[in-house]
Amino acid sequence: MKPDETTFIDLRTDFGFKRLFGSASRSHLLIRFINALFEGRMVVTEVTFHDKEMLPPDPAGKRTVYDVYCTTETGSHFILEMQMSDSANFPKRVLFYTSAAVVAQGQKGYDYALNPIYTVIFTNFNLRAGSTINVNARAVSL
Repeated sequence: MKPDETTFIDLRTDFGFKRLFGSASRSHLLIRFINALFEGRMVVTEVTFHDKEMLPPDPAGKRTVYDVYCTTETGSHFILEMQMSDSANFPKRVLFYTSAAVVAQGQKGYDYALNPIYTVIFTNFNLRAGSTINVNARAVSL
């Protein structure tokens, strides 16, 4: 490589996406993205990353593997997913992943008070097209 050439990571790949948004050393980038997304309606100053894999309580159950999963200082949960190929089951998978984060908040004797969960999805296709699930989506250009 010549000294004046720059190498870029494709952020549409799992490696690039997780490298940018999913590491503690780059949490400031995730925080800036979330704050830009919410346009002042929410201000995040700190995130805590969680294990990207949730195992089901029953060994025969389906595991959940997030691209990025974190919580903010106020307890809000953020799930970020990158999906480049259209799949008929993708909206159902998103619902399943978000539901797993809801269920994970449950503790013995808890009062069903839930912290907000925001699922942010980057796609290369229209998520609403052909979906039987009501998708509340907003296009954001950064």
